[in-house]
Amino acid sequence: MKNKTMKNLTRNHFGFSLIETMLAAGILGVGLVLIAMVFPVGIKLTSVATERTVGAIAADEAFAKIKLWGFPRTWPTLTNQTCADYRELLNTQYAGYPGWSIKDISWSEFLYPSDDNIGQPRVYHWSALCRALDDKQVQITVFVTRKVAENIQFRSTINSGVGPLPGSLQAWPSPVVVSLKYDGTPRELKIDVLLWGDEHEFLSGGMVLLEDRTGRLYTIEQVRDSDGDGQRETLVLSQPWQWPGYELNPDAPPAAAQTNLRFWVVPPGIGSSRNPVIAVRQKVMRID
Repeated sequence: MKNKTMKNLTRNHFGFSLIETMLAAGILGVGLVLIAMVFPVGIKLTSVATERTVGAIAADEAFAKIKLWGFPRTWPTLTNQTCADYRELLNTQYAGYPGWSIKDISWSEFLYPSDDNIGQPRVYHWSALCRALDDKQVQITVFVTRKVAENIQFRSTINSGVGPLPGSLQAWPSPVVVSLKYDGTPRELKIDVLLWGDEHEFLSGGMVLLEDRTGRLYTIEQVRDSDGDGQRETLVLSQPWQWPGYELNPDAPPAAAQTNLRFWVVPPGIGSSRNPVIAVRQKVMRID
């Protein structure tokens, strides 16, 4: 009787085996790893959603300010053949156009939020490129950007009278001109004239291009080395480049190569590879 009782006690007090413990720990570990992987994804999605919201609001504010600050009815450099930087136009006074005087707009008006008293550093900025459609309408393209570090510097464009050329550095990202060429592949453009010297490095997938002549927007899908020289010179676009006459016959590309095609793009900061653009919006506005 005593032996039988001892056997029952021993059988009822067996613990987990080493194999069972290891299996349980493994399952628990996998679960914890999966849970840990969810947090970075959630944080990234939240950040993306926030920046999309900020981009839309900042662009709307930019259009409202442009409408408030206005355009002169006739502007020598505002044509349908090229885009012009709105801030540069605001601070230019043309002889013979007495109805338009220099608008002394500070940099803070191009930041978002534009309130100087928010109590924290502002990291969002907008730029606008203008292109006349006719004597009453202007196409406005707004680039909303984010500055990732306080002391980072960005490329600047100055107007030499014959077109934008590389200039000094500035504190906020804004569009600059790059020179591209077309040699027969509809969805590909290649770097042509090196205006900055490092276009092979700062042009990358996800960047938005604005064609200077037409005002059309293109997104770069990837930049690759197509001739094996170790430099990435071919831009693969998300849609075919629309050459002159494309609307009339999109199946007949130009017979000759197209060179020195001017495009605007917002490059990353000096020493950075992160695309600063969070939103690009286009709108047609009437000239008052």
